[in-house]
Amino acid sequence: MSLRDLSGWLIKNQGFLRKYQALVANSIKDQFPELKSDVIPQISSEDVGYLLTCASSLAFSSDEKCQDAALRIAQYCLLNEKSEARKDSAALILDSLSNNPAIQLAENRGYLNPDFEERLPLKAQLELTKRKILYTIEIDADKHIYANRFQSEFWDAVQENSWVSVSAPTSVGKSFILESWVEQFVKRNKNCLVIYIVPTRALISEVYSELQKRLDPNLTNIVNIQILPLSNVYQSEKSNVFIFTQERLNLFYNHFSQIPKIDVLVVDEAHKIGDGGRGVILQHVIELTCLNNPDSKVIFASPFTLNPEILLSDAPILKNKRTIKSDYVTVNQNLIWVEQKPRKTKDWLMYYFANGEKRELGNFSLENAPSPESKRLPFVALCLGKGASGNVVYVNGAAEAESTSKLISASIENETEDEEILALVELSETIIHKNFALNRTLKKRVAFHYGNMPLIIKGEIERLFSKGKIDFLICTSTLVEGVNMACKNIFIRGPKKGNSTPMREEDFWNLAGRAGRWGKEFQGNVICIDSDNEKIWNGEPPKTKKNIFITRATDAISHDMDKLVSYIFSEHHFGMSERNPNLQSLFSYLCSSFYFYNGLDNNPYMEKYNIKNIDVLNEAIFDVFDSLTFPHELVVRHPGISPLLMQNLWDRFSRDTNKPVERLLLSEPGSNDALDSYVSAFSRISDTLSKKLGYNSKGAYVQALLVSKWMKGYPLGRLISDRIRYNKKKNIVFKEATLIRGVMKDVEEIARYQAPRLLGCYNDLLKSFYLSIDRTDLAKDVEDIGVYLELGVSLKTQISLIGLGFSRTAAVMISELIPNDSLDEEECINWIKDNKVDMEELPQLVQNEIHNIFRNFWVQ
Repeated sequence: MSLRDLSGWLIKNQGFLRKYQALVANSIKDQFPELKSDVIPQISSEDVGYLLTCASSLAFSSDEKCQDAALRIAQYCLLNEKSEARKDSAALILDSLSNNPAIQLAENRGYLNPDFEERLPLKAQLELTKRKILYTIEIDADKHIYANRFQSEFWDAVQENSWVSVSAPTSVGKSFILESWVEQFVKRNKNCLVIYIVPTRALISEVYSELQKRLDPNLTNIVNIQILPLSNVYQSEKSNVFIFTQERLNLFYNHFSQIPKIDVLVVDEAHKIGDGGRGVILQHVIELTCLNNPDSKVIFASPFTLNPEILLSDAPILKNKRTIKSDYVTVNQNLIWVEQKPRKTKDWLMYYFANGEKRELGNFSLENAPSPESKRLPFVALCLGKGASGNVVYVNGAAEAESTSKLISASIENETEDEEILALVELSETIIHKNFALNRTLKKRVAFHYGNMPLIIKGEIERLFSKGKIDFLICTSTLVEGVNMACKNIFIRGPKKGNSTPMREEDFWNLAGRAGRWGKEFQGNVICIDSDNEKIWNGEPPKTKKNIFITRATDAISHDMDKLVSYIFSEHHFGMSERNPNLQSLFSYLCSSFYFYNGLDNNPYMEKYNIKNIDVLNEAIFDVFDSLTFPHELVVRHPGISPLLMQNLWDRFSRDTNKPVERLLLSEPGSNDALDSYVSAFSRISDTLSKKLGYNSKGAYVQALLVSKWMKGYPLGRLISDRIRYNKKKNIVFKEATLIRGVMKDVEEIARYQAPRLLGCYNDLLKSFYLSIDRTDLAKDVEDIGVYLELGVSLKTQISLIGLGFSRTAAVMISELIPNDSLDEEECINWIKDNKVDMEELPQLVQNEIHNIFRNFWVQ
C-alpha cells in the first residue's frame, strides 16, 4: 500500500479516529482553564505513540484532513510529551509538512530543544536535507527562503505562466510569497514596472512597508516605490513598484495619453472584483491594463475561493495560464459552539465539531449574569479569553465595538503601565479627542478597531495586538475586508456585515480564517456564542467550510440587461442612479468598453458575459455617445459615473455663459474664498451628478466645510472639536461618542471617497469646458485635486511625506516643523535627517513612525 493509499485508509479507520478524537478534544480543552469536563476520554502514552506513527504517514498526503491530523498530532506531542525523542519525531513530521514556522515556534517557547535535526537518525536527516533543497527558493545571491508546499507550488506556477490565479486559506503565507516573488522579479529585471493592487489604504501601507524593507531599506531610491498616483511618480530610468487601490490606479492612468509598459500586475484580494461599484472599477482597470499591455504577467490572489479560474477568463488566448486551488494546512482550527444551560444564565456548555459532528467538551461558568443581551458576547469572551492575548471579538458596527470594549475593560481591574500602550493613548487623545472611548479601554489592554478610525491608530492597534500587548480586540467587518491580522480566538455572535445584513457563509469562513496565527499559535478557535439561538444565527452557525464563490460585479450585465436599457433611457435617470448605484457603475463600464473598441460587439472582454441581444445594448450606448457634447474620452476617465449625468453637469456649465465663468473654478484650499467656491461646486454637483455631497444647499455647505478643512490639513481632532462647538452654538442635542464616530465616518466616506470621485469629474469637465470656449487661461488653473482630497493635504511637503510612507497624521505634524512647504521626497528625507532634535517634540507614536521609515540610519 502506497503512502497516499495508507493515508486515505487511516483517516477513515475507526481505531485511529477513536484515539485521534480523544487527542483533539484534549488539545482544545487545554486552551481554556475555565472549562470543566468529565466527558473527554484520557489519552495514554501508548495512544500518543501510535498516533505519532500514523502522523508520519499522514504528513505526506495532499488531502486537507490528513494534513490537519498530522499537524495536530505533531503539535500535541510537542506541547504535552516529555520524551525528547518523541518531540524530535514530531518536529520531523512538521518538517515533512514543510511547516518550519511551527518548528521555530516550538523552539522559541521551549517545547523543542534547538538543532533537532542533528538528533535524528541518518536516514531522516537525509530526507530532511532533500526537502530543504526542494523547498528552498533563491531570491538573490545572498538571500534564500524556505517555502512551504503551497508557496513552492505558487513559485513554480508564476515562473512558468503569464497568468496565474491562486486561492489558498488565510494563514498559508500568500502575502509573504507574493512579496518575495515581486522582490526577486524587480531585482532581476532592470527598469521594470510592477503594479500591485490592494483593496484598502491599510493594505497599501502594509505592502509598501514590506516591499520598502525588501527593495530599498536605506531609502536610496534605487527602486521607485510609490503609493500616490501623482503625475510625476513614474521614472522610466529605474524600476518602479506602485501599490495602489483600483481607484488610485485609475487616477494614475488618467495622467497618460499612452499608459507606460507594465511588466507585472498583481491583484491581491482579487475576489473583491465582486464588490459592487468598486468591483466594477477593478474590472475596468484590469482590462485597461491588459488592453495597453497584452504581454504583462498577471497574478490574482484570493482567499479560499471555489472558482479562482474565473479570473483567468480575460487572459489572451495564446498566453500560458494556471490556477492553483490549495487547501494546504499550516494551523489547526477548531469550530466551537457555546450555549447557555436551560434556566441558568451563568452556566454554559461548550461543544466542538469533528467531521461535521457536534461533540461535547465540557462546561464553564460566567462570573456575572449576562443581562441584558448585549452582555452575552463580551462576558463569554472575557471568561474564555482572560489571562491570554490574541482574542478578537467580532461585532456588527462601530457603536457596538465601543460599547463591547467598555464592558470588557470594566471587568478588568488592573491598568497597564506599558509604555507603548500609553503612547497610543497619548496619540489618540491628541488626534481624535480626549474623551474618545479607546483612551480608557486601552489602559485595560482592550481595544476596538473599525474602518473609519485614523490609519495610524488602527495600524498601531494591530501591531500591539500582534505583539500580545492588547488582550482583547473588538473588530467590525473591516477584519473581513483585507486586513492581514490573525488571532488565537475569535468570538462571534449572530454576525452581520454592517448593522443589518446577515453575514454570508463564505464571509463567515473568511472571517474564521483569521483564527490561528501561523508561526505565533499552534491552533486557533472560532467560538460561536448562543449557537442554539436560531433567530440571531438565521438558523444555526455554519458547520462546514464553504469557499467564496467569485461572481464579478460586471456579471450582472447579462441578467440585468432589461434593467440597464430601461435605466439608460429613463426620464428619471438621476433618481435611478441615486437609488441603484450598481446600475450606474455597470452603465459606465459598458460605455468605456464601447469607447475602447468602437462598439461592444468588437470588444473581446464582452464574450465572457454571454449577453443576449448585445445589438440592443450596443445601439443604446451608441445613441448615448451620439448625444454627448463633451469630449468622449472623459467617460473612460471616470468609471462609475454615468455619462448622461456628466452631460447634465456640462449643460449646467454651458447654460450661463453670460455670467463670469471664473466662478466655476475651485479656489485653492488656503484661499479666503475656498469655502464659498466649494459650496457652489457641491450645489452644482448635487443638482446634476450626485446627492452624495449634499441633498440641498444646507447639506452642501456642511459637506463643503468639512472637505475644505480636510484639504487644508486640519487634524481630525480639530474637525471633531469644531463640530462639537458648532452643535453647542446651535443648541443641537448630541452624544459626544456618536458625534466623534460621525465625523470620522464623514471624513472617510465624503472627504476621502465621494469628494475626490465627484470633484475629479467636475474638474475634468470644467477644464474641457474652458477649452471649448477658448479660455485656455482658466483651463490652466483647473487642478487635479483627487489625490489631495483623498490624502487630506494640499502642500507639496505634506504630499511628499505621505509618499515616503508616513500617515496623514504624522505628515501634518512633521510638516508643521518644516518651514518650506514645497519639498520633494528627497528633500524631506534630508531635512528630517538634519533635524532629528526637532522630532523629539512630536508624540511618541509619530516618532516611532519616523524611526520605522528611517530604520537603517536612525539611532534611537
